[in-house]
Amino acid sequence: MENPFNQLVKGKNIYEFDARQTKGLLKLFDFKRIKLDKRKKYFNEQIDKNVPNEAGVNESNAGEENDGHP
Repeated sequence: MENPFNQLVKGKNIYEFDARQTKGLLKLFDFKRIKLDKRKKYFNEQIDKNVPNEAGVNESNAGEENDGHP
């Protein structure tokens, strides 16, 4: 039997799955969501370490007029 997730990707209607398969998909999605949230938190921490604070960025543009171009 083919993996329910692969069947879903290939276009099988979610309503065609039985309760066991649906429960398995829900567990899979929960697991993937947790992993994605951990990665998001990790990458946001890395960005926060590498980006200067906003005051420092704004001070470098002091006196310049904003003409809409970066």
